[in-house]
Amino acid sequence: TVEDITARKQAEAALRDSEERLAQVFRLLPDAVMLSDPESGRIDDVNQGWTDMLGHSRDATLGRSATALGLWHTPAEAQTVLDTLRAGREVTDLPAILCHQDGHSLETLLRARLIRVGGRDCVLTVVRDVTEPRRLERIGRAAADALRVSEAMFSAAFRASPDYLT
Repeated sequence: TVEDITARKQAEAALRDSEERLAQVFRLLPDAVMLSDPESGRIDDVNQGWTDMLGHSRDATLGRSATALGLWHTPAEAQTVLDTLRAGREVTDLPAILCHQDGHSLETLLRARLIRVGGRDCVLTVVRDVTEPRRLERIGRAAADALRVSEAMFSAAFRASPDYLT
């Protein structure tokens, strides 16, 4: 007997195309993206954004945990992420201070969720570096505060002037 496998071959090709598109998105994202084992913390995959943001090469990262790499400024934050995921909830925009390989701190927002990949549970983590926007916010607030003080001093000096007009 002859079996027509055209539909199966088309489905396999469509699956390969879908997997390739997803892999390209993973590699291209500017945010740091990591897949890790939820039990051991072992990192299974990272994208180029990870390397760019945190300074650890892909080869030096794979098979190690974020804790072993010294990424967490406060290791308790890692436990908070795991506890949230184990409770069946997603981590959304959790502020976390991470450490770059050269030692400087990064202000980040972290997202994580449990997903299934290849029949096993994995943690998908996406990290966005917000160090520069936060620094600019602090500068803006400091400038606004300095302007208010300056205006108050000018106003007080003006009112104290004997030439003050009413």
